Amino acid sequence: MATVFPYRWTKTKHLTERPPTHGHPPDAHPWIVLDVCAYIADRRNSTTATIVLSNGRKIQITFCIAPPPLVSYICAWSPATDPAVFFAKEPAVGFVNDNLVFLRVHSDQIYDLIYHASSRPSLKLIHNPYSPYNPYDYLRRIDNVVILPDRRHAAGVDDDDNNSDKDIVLHLTEKVLILDDEQPLVAFVDPWRGMVICNVLDNSSTPGGSSYMPMPSEIFNIHNTYTSSISRDIAIVNGRLTVVRLCLYLDSDDDSDDDDDDDCCAWDLTTWSKPVTCLDDEWREDLKIKSSDVSIDDSTRNACLLPKLDDGCPTTETLQLAHPTFSLMDAHIVYIMGKVDVSDEKALVLTVDMANKRLQEVSMYDAERIVNDFDYAYTHSTISQYFTTAAAVLARQVEAVISVNLAKLFITHLIMEAFGELPNKL
Repeated sequence: MATVFPYRWTKTKHLTERPPTHGHPPDAHPWIVLDVCAYIADRRNSTTATIVLSNGRKIQITFCIAPPPLVSYICAWSPATDPAVFFAKEPAVGFVNDNLVFLRVHSDQIYDLIYHASSRPSLKLIHNPYSPYNPYDYLRRIDNVVILPDRRHAAGVDDDDNNSDKDIVLHLTEKVLILDDEQPLVAFVDPWRGMVICNVLDNSSTPGGSSYMPMPSEIFNIHNTYTSSISRDIAIVNGRLTVVRLCLYLDSDDDSDDDDDDDCCAWDLTTWSKPVTCLDDEWREDLKIKSSDVSIDDSTRNACLLPKLDDGCPTTETLQLAHPTFSLMDAHIVYIMGKVDVSDEKALVLTVDMANKRLQEVSMYDAERIVNDFDYAYTHSTISQYFTTAAAVLARQVEAVISVNLAKLFITHLIMEAFGELPNKL
């Protein structure tokens, strides 16, 4: 494990941030929106799991689950240790899939944990692959996976003529989706450009089981490198691989007013999809709506939380928006985060019904940890399905599938011979 000097480079704000009151005790829901930063707080319920780390200290992890658009969250605690001594910063959520969550804990060193949800949840300490001697410097965050082509021989630092180095295709992955549990077929997704699809447990030397699938041509973007969750999401919803894009643009109604603060930020949402069982099909544009088409009426829950126009009507067009997030039950429902100002410590989560062009609900989100930006804040997860006894029985019946998920979590890079044939525009 990599040694960390935890208190030299962090502040203590994470020790004073209090978790929301919702989600404790947890509710049962088919899916949730999960905050990717844990709170440091002593919360205990039926989801609580503990483990003793290699330094002899115990850590406690608890899920506080609430229905979307409320954001569920994790509370971390050390029962026998001062949190100011134990936690150098708040624990972070990496990969989330089915009944597994990858957590990174910063203490006297970095501890990587896997939380396994069931009627008797558990934690497992895993080896930390991020060594200072790791030659791969591409892994900038714990939710990224890097895929590299096969190197036939080690390249010298000054070997400018090494063709294998020049042909390297760097595929930075922001999301990993399991397309088929039985094969197992996994998509390593770069939401700006496309995804590499392969059988992660196939040890054969032939590359026939791997392929590349670009994003819809309308949103393929070779230049962008910032976090795609600001404006995009991709998920499997009801058997379809589905993509959403949020697009913002200024829409000033009064050209005579030079005050930029009066400009409205109009927006639109567009979704594309294809069946998971027929990935060779073309992307299909499903829905597209503009902010001017979205109705806000008396049936919109908590519409009073929205900013008001001069005429007193609630609006979304004076908000700065980001993070479109699919409902995992209905691809017509998309959640969007909004702030009046990026420095706000409170944000709104808007529930947009694209099919009926209406705003269903508005809720509050504690955004004090993403002040002055719209950094990666939350993700969707089905882990809330696995805390019941019935779900635990089902999980035991698919034990082989769990090993697939573990393999996905442990991958830090994948060697593939076929990547030399990928398009140069990657």
